[in-house]
Amino acid sequence: MPRPLPRRFFAAGFPSQARILLLLGGLVTVSCVTESRLDPRVPERARAASQAQRWPEAQEWWSKVLAHSGGQDEEARFALAEALLEGDRPQAALRVLLDTPPPEAPAIGYWKLVGRAQLGAGRQREAGEAFVKVLAHAPDDRETLVWYGESLLEGERARRGVDLLLRALRLDVGDGQLAERTIQRANELGLWAQSFEASQLRLQAPDAPWHAYLGAAQSADLDPETKGAWLFEAARLNPQSSVAWRHIGDWHLERGETPLAVRAWRKSVEADPMDEPACRKLAEHFIATGDLVTAREWIDHGETLATNPHDREAWARLRAACGE
Repeated sequence: MPRPLPRRFFAAGFPSQARILLLLGGLVTVSCVTESRLDPRVPERARAASQAQRWPEAQEWWSKVLAHSGGQDEEARFALAEALLEGDRPQAALRVLLDTPPPEAPAIGYWKLVGRAQLGAGRQREAGEAFVKVLAHAPDDRETLVWYGESLLEGERARRGVDLLLRALRLDVGDGQLAERTIQRANELGLWAQSFEASQLRLQAPDAPWHAYLGAAQSADLDPETKGAWLFEAARLNPQSSVAWRHIGDWHLERGETPLAVRAWRKSVEADPMDEPACRKLAEHFIATGDLVTAREWIDHGETLATNPHDREAWARLRAACGE
């Protein structure tokens, strides 16, 4: 790809058509500039190439249209920038877009292209500035919400990125992949309310995975019947999920169904013998019912799983409750 040209090449007074030639890195031929009339087949071929996503061909044809207009044809400018961007040439797309002043506000399509090109060029701050201009006039522009949100997920403004993706999900709950990316990043950041909401939105898309049901069931405002239904669906889809069985046990206990709770906690440990929280719940249950022999068995196993002082202290208290 040709190196970016110094800004002095774009100074006022430089011939407009020749500037376009330099700007596009030699895509345009001189004969195209000197023709008095543009062959009508040229824009037709340009549109056909863009529609078919033949980006190198689209770049060539749109550059001819733009050069013939002296850089004034906005359709050609936007279409050429898109073709360059889709052809993995974000720097060239930016030169085409920024060589002339932007259209009058709101110019949503223009700023969306600029934002995408800035992202492609690795300029996150400039991309954000462009996306903010779009959202100021079109707050429900889903594409912009996704581009802007995902660009922020790995930086200092990751929480803002998650919030933007949630806004996009509310506009199209059928995007399961986006929901799962949002859930994952929200969990990594400890944004539990956002994770629960994204999980619930994921359930409205086709083929929801077990962990979406499990995540959605953790919401504090959920009614007990829906929570139980989602927990059981998570366990049905993944019977080896110890976490799902543990939460099912907690759900039964809240309903006063202690034998069913114990059965679910046992399934949790069967699925994962390393599930320390489920072992602790079983030890607590058998201490409460006076079955200290069984309680000690769970304490013996649970103590081997304790990985930090807080957990070890909890097991020591349970052993003391058994009279040891």
